[in-house]
Amino acid sequence: MTESEVATEIVRLDMHGITVHIDAPGAQTRAALMYDYGMFAQPDDAAVRTASDCSQVGRNCTAELRVTVVEEDDAPLIPGAIAGLLGDTIVVGPGTVEVRGPNVTTRAAYLREIRPYTTASVIGLHRRRGAANVHASAVRARDGGVIFAGEKMAGKTSLVLAMVSAGYSYLSNDITLLLPGADGEVEVGGMPQALPMGTGTQQWFAAHVPEFGITAPTTIPEGMGPSELYWYEAGSKQRLGWEQISSRDELRLRTPLRHLVFPEAALDLDHPRVRPMDADEAATRLLQNVDYFLKWALGPQQPFADLVDATARLVERAIAGAAAIQFQWCPDHRRNAAVLAEHVGPPPASGPADVV
Repeated sequence: MTESEVATEIVRLDMHGITVHIDAPGAQTRAALMYDYGMFAQPDDAAVRTASDCSQVGRNCTAELRVTVVEEDDAPLIPGAIAGLLGDTIVVGPGTVEVRGPNVTTRAAYLREIRPYTTASVIGLHRRRGAANVHASAVRARDGGVIFAGEKMAGKTSLVLAMVSAGYSYLSNDITLLLPGADGEVEVGGMPQALPMGTGTQQWFAAHVPEFGITAPTTIPEGMGPSELYWYEAGSKQRLGWEQISSRDELRLRTPLRHLVFPEAALDLDHPRVRPMDADEAATRLLQNVDYFLKWALGPQQPFADLVDATARLVERAIAGAAAIQFQWCPDHRRNAAVLAEHVGPPPASGPADVV
């Protein structure tokens, strides 16, 4: 796509079944949208999903999101609007996001206003269709999706990179959708974004997987122990773009959930440890990592009790179709990937033939 085409076309996406129309001025903004969401881009004559598709939880919803960005010098803060971080105003309604103001074509506005509200609105619409967004990263193995669910610094990004380096397909980092699928299955849908890496992750992959193009940190204090050094924050985190480790065709697809991994760092170990989890423990741990409250205000929301009930039903289905383990990982990510492969099976054979 040329710059002139990017500057004149409305960006149209199909994000795992939610049709998204984004009308935003500025070639820079549109190029950023295509970088972040381009794997979901749809041709103009693609079929548009309607509200009749939203029957997963027995309630009406919209399957379309329209995002409108308007550049204007004076954007009054109307009732119900949200004050943007850059002085713009944001109005979120059922199936709509509108961003108005003098700064909407800047890179900062895209990162702080347009992208987060678009992503959060898509997640909100999916939740009204019975989906859940989980604080987890994900890869695809030959038999289906593998998610790594855990809190910050559990090792989700490190293990995803370890598995990708061993041939597994990258699906998502930090935000992962669990989606109702056919015949009672639960599917994994990625919300691709750049992967932020801590000092220890940068060091190991810079030394052992040079094809990722990761640069080792240069400012590391002396005298730190292994754990302290691994999580040391040397300024802003280096980020690895999704295009360095995956393809658009892989990222836009959904795949059946087959494995749940709950990682824990054990940097004093020479070899990772695995403990199988029963259904009750796995369900409890997975529910602990469901993000019920989106970071951004999104206008009208479904009743919280309905959200909790729908999520509980989805998690029950997820646990029934997936094997779960607790995984204490060591500093050697080749060993981590090798041991995980014993439990989740081999990487995809070649193309994405076994995904939805």
